[in-house]
Amino acid sequence: MSLAIRKIDYREKEELKRAVAIQEEAWGFSSPLDVVPLPIFILSAKYGGLVLGAYREARMVGFSLAFPLVEGGHTVLHSHMTAVRPREQNSGVGLQIKLFQRREAQKMGYRTITWTFDPLQCRNAYFNFHKLGVRVGEYLSDFYGEMSSRMSAGVPTHRLLVHWSVEEMERKPCPTPEVVIFQGGPGDFSLPRKSWIGLKIPRDINSLPRKEALAWYSAVDRAMPLLLENYEIMDFERENCTYILKRK
Repeated sequence: MSLAIRKIDYREKEELKRAVAIQEEAWGFSSPLDVVPLPIFILSAKYGGLVLGAYREARMVGFSLAFPLVEGGHTVLHSHMTAVRPREQNSGVGLQIKLFQRREAQKMGYRTITWTFDPLQCRNAYFNFHKLGVRVGEYLSDFYGEMSSRMSAGVPTHRLLVHWSVEEMERKPCPTPEVVIFQGGPGDFSLPRKSWIGLKIPRDINSLPRKEALAWYSAVDRAMPLLLENYEIMDFERENCTYILKRK
């Protein structure tokens, strides 16, 4: 069945309720404090934001929620959440939602779309940097505090705030890193003086024992701010789960 994506109007309350339900299903929140409520969807759809629904036939299989924020004196469209039903994940729905979101944001006059993601989620890092071509705006340590989603429960909510231009940018292949940090696992590191470096992360942080996962979060929390002072993340290599960084 083909996929259709469309804007959801603020008056379509039942459709917006379906989006709220998919949010809970996809993220697996165990606390109601972490669930974005219906009124935020309504306000976003009415006043300068963008709520999208992805459908197979008449059934919603995914959505995105975005609203305007001011960053550095400029208004951006902040894509707070994109969620896809578990059975539809890894089928390209998320990519189609994001590409539609970019086109609509451009029509609305936005120049930049932002969002945050966990830098230790390998699949998301590949999607954001390699498929979409985002750039890092800021590293945020334990930004949201404790959360109850399946991916965030029990670990710090370290996040990368990323910027995505509504204009497609030409991307060139990156060379092989000269050195890879955390190649042998999380631990101490020294800042290398190389033009191209890598930062390796686990393939599936969610499958690791809690103690090991926390060691990775601690290591990345030490490394990422130092690296971003001197390097820019240019890509993500999926096979080895490695960020590719270029010296500024």
